[in-house]
Amino acid sequence: MPDTPPPAPPAAPAPVLILGDGPDALLTAATLAGVGSPVQLLLTRSLDEVVAAAALAWPLSRWAGLGAETEGPAPGARSLAVGGVVLPLPVPRRSLAALGPALDAAAVLRQLVRARARNALAELGGGGQEERSYEDWVVRRFGRPLHAALFAPYAQARWGCPPGALAASLARLHHGLPDRRPSVAPTPDPGLRWKETLLQAGVELRDSLAVAALEVAEGRVAAVVFADGDRIPTPAGLWCAVAPDRIRRWLGADCPTEAAAQTAHLRVSTAVRLRVDDAPDLPCGATGALHVSAPGSPLWRVESGTTVPGRVLSGTVAPGGEDAAPAEMLAGHTAAVGCGAGTVAETVVLPDWEPVWSPTSHARLRRVLLAWDGLGITAVGRAGLFADVDPPVIEAHALSILEAPGGSSWDRLRRFAGPPVRARDLDVPLRSFVER
Repeated sequence: MPDTPPPAPPAAPAPVLILGDGPDALLTAATLAGVGSPVQLLLTRSLDEVVAAAALAWPLSRWAGLGAETEGPAPGARSLAVGGVVLPLPVPRRSLAALGPALDAAAVLRQLVRARARNALAELGGGGQEERSYEDWVVRRFGRPLHAALFAPYAQARWGCPPGALAASLARLHHGLPDRRPSVAPTPDPGLRWKETLLQAGVELRDSLAVAALEVAEGRVAAVVFADGDRIPTPAGLWCAVAPDRIRRWLGADCPTEAAAQTAHLRVSTAVRLRVDDAPDLPCGATGALHVSAPGSPLWRVESGTTVPGRVLSGTVAPGGEDAAPAEMLAGHTAAVGCGAGTVAETVVLPDWEPVWSPTSHARLRRVLLAWDGLGITAVGRAGLFADVDPPVIEAHALSILEAPGGSSWDRLRRFAGPPVRARDLDVPLRSFVER
């Protein structure tokens, strides 16, 4: 009787194919590789550019969200601090005079007292007022003069949009009640660490790619097609770490109608980071970060003590300003915070880095994510969460997809980065926004 051949070994799982152009894609690939999942990473920029960008992409205060010290889970477990971390401005007290040429302290105080009295009566007697925009949220708490002098210039520089076009939930997240849960301290050179994780795991990695299209067959994404005619099949679907409108352009006529009409309204601004050496000490206090609110300035934060030496200046490229020289755009505006720019040591441009919540963004994003789910496209990083999320949240989001593939991207967004809906912050103190 002939020997029975041994059963064939089970087929190796198809690698997770990740397509992106920035630190989100690098971190997502490293997260999956770190838990033993096969990964193939495709980058539209060079690997060296992405690694350098990762060190400057996130400010120190945004590294939060997961911590073993968080109360509740078993020892050693990690839990998610949903909701993000509040970023109060503050501005230097001595710079208040520069915030507006006609800043009237008496008018500011008068409007502030009126706003607080009105809010106190609303809490006692019920009722209130609708808050749709960032402007609505600020004016209700601090009055219009302070909004015009302090918050409006900051919002314009921070997100590249006038405050009336931003959602109230954006103000609530960044200026509301602080999140006191534990945070995770960043490590030096995170991008280099993530690169080493990928190399040690033997991840297949290709960079500096020019994507021409996403090919769709039978209603599902079938391949990534490049400008040189090369083609990589996507039998297990595709993870994308790029802005929704970029995915729409790659899909072309194959983009579902319900998504195509929405992606252009999901605005994502380009961020710029400038690292400088030899800068004098900043009046940053214990946090090492100082937020800037100066009319006409693209600079919105100066920071020390991040994952790199020196100071880091952060700005946002306004619409139509993508061709401006980043170093010149930021370096000339440091007088607003009383510091010189020093010697420019490094410039990083982060395309599609600042998701901008408008009052209609959440409803539009839901339609887009449902369409991507139907096509087999999994949006990760900012593309999947449409929020200024920190690395631990991106990591937790990626692991949740790996553990339960095929789930709803919309449900995951609501779990990890849904905008706050509670308005229990009517008495947020003004002292949070001015340096003591």
